[in-house]
Amino acid sequence: MAECPKCNGSGRQSCGVCWGGQRQILCMGCSGRGYIKHEDGTKETCKRCNGAKFYIPLSCPKCDNSIPCPHCSGTGKI
Repeated sequence: MAECPKCNGSGRQSCGVCWGGQRQILCMGCSGRGYIKHEDGTKETCKRCNGAKFYIPLSCPKCDNSIPCPHCSGTGKI
């Protein structure tokens, strides 16, 4: 049996609310600037988004990737 290509062997999938993990959320650490401005005027790259201004959540905020993969019936193998 091979690893399921649809769920990467996890047996779980997102419900799609987060667009398959591709939803980009504005970084709250830097308010979408990509850097943190200090009181002395210096700027530091935001550690939360690494300067990207957005981040991709690790899991879907609605279903937490808890839906069984329909391709492998939740086993992770095909």
